[in-house]
Amino acid sequence: MTDSTHSKGGPTRPRFLTILCLLTFISAFSGLWRQSEQLWSPGRVAGQTQTLLQTWMERMEKQGNTDEGSVAALKMVEGITEGMTPQTLQRSAMVMLVYESLTLFGAYFMFHLRRRGFYLYMGGVFAGLLGAVVLVGGLPGIVLTMGSLFFSFIFLLLYRSQLNHLS
Repeated sequence: MTDSTHSKGGPTRPRFLTILCLLTFISAFSGLWRQSEQLWSPGRVAGQTQTLLQTWMERMEKQGNTDEGSVAALKMVEGITEGMTPQTLQRSAMVMLVYESLTLFGAYFMFHLRRRGFYLYMGGVFAGLLGAVVLVGGLPGIVLTMGSLFFSFIFLLLYRSQLNHLS
């Protein structure tokens, strides 16, 4: 599983590392597109997000669950909905653009078997996490970034397993 790419007498890139990098390229480019849209049209995106969350809340209320878990979930979603302002989405987009750019460059360097790519990728993940908590703040910041960051932590561990192939 290590015969993926030969570089004119140089080391070979493992197929698993190639796949990880390609998946990161796809994710980062699509993330850059989404975040730029969110940065330049935060009002529209905020309206769409609030409508989606309100629809979800109405569905939960119609189910009529009155247990503590359902009530807590409704309150949490209500708090998130109130926090989805255009300013919050714009700050989140700025944080995520930095995150997406660093992870993209990190994957590019790892694709070329450079160890610094792993550290760039790791820096991007931690910049996204810290930016979400500090700049965006609270539950909306975590909700807006957690999907991307969750998988990035998994990829970070997978990339870590490939460090012995990077120079």
